[in-house]
Amino acid sequence: MMRRAKRLLALLLCLAALCSLLPAACAEQEDEWDFSSRTLDEVIGQFVSEHRLSEDNFAMGFYDTVSGEEWYYNPDGWFVAASMYKLPLNMIYADALADGETTEKTPLGGRWSVGSAMRASMVKSDNEASQLLLGGLGLKGNACRERMAAYSGLDADELPNAYYNRNHMSPRFMIGTLRALYEGGEKYDVLIDYMKQAQPGRYFRSGEAGAYEIAHKYGAIAGFRNDCGIVYTPRPFLLVVFTQNVSGGEKLLGEVCRMMTAYSLSRAAEEG
Repeated sequence: MMRRAKRLLALLLCLAALCSLLPAACAEQEDEWDFSSRTLDEVIGQFVSEHRLSEDNFAMGFYDTVSGEEWYYNPDGWFVAASMYKLPLNMIYADALADGETTEKTPLGGRWSVGSAMRASMVKSDNEASQLLLGGLGLKGNACRERMAAYSGLDADELPNAYYNRNHMSPRFMIGTLRALYEGGEKYDVLIDYMKQAQPGRYFRSGEAGAYEIAHKYGAIAGFRNDCGIVYTPRPFLLVVFTQNVSGGEKLLGEVCRMMTAYSLSRAAEEG
């Protein structure tokens, strides 16, 4: 009986010690992202250093939809975008639907219509559906890439050959595209809804940045983990992150999203 009592006491002491550490650990992370006494440059500079990031393997962009504040790390770093190209591709179709140039029931081939392909492309990142959407535009050469680039707001001479030939995109390119999406009105509502459904618990949505809704379009291929989207804090912000050969890249995307959520909340608190 005494032996059991000693074991129970030892267990309770261990639990008490663990519980005492948890607030300290939480406080440490809160301090790491405490914007009351440090600038965004300082906080992200520390984040970049601690995760051994550089312009060779990391790029990001942030845009505050209320104040218009922009912040970039490696703004014109062109990285393999993977499936991120599906966002401007589907915006072309959303425009065509709004203009009456096509309908959701327009057949694309096989079991796919425009509407079903758009949903599969955005929610499931379905490659077959996306390729049919590309083919359905009937554009030759670089014409499709030029149409997609129009949403970015960048001039043609700012686009490298890698954009056309190797599907490279940059933070500045994708922030411009996200702004066109966010500010484009009702015609893009369906795309944003699809983005809210995509990949719960992964990429930017790992940890869900607290209680805030996220509409995102990720891109993943060997060595590259990227995401872009809208985070609906009290002052919604746009975010894009590219990584190349970063250990735990997908987890890092979630950490960046939570960090920028903390920044957005701090800005909202400052301005009441």
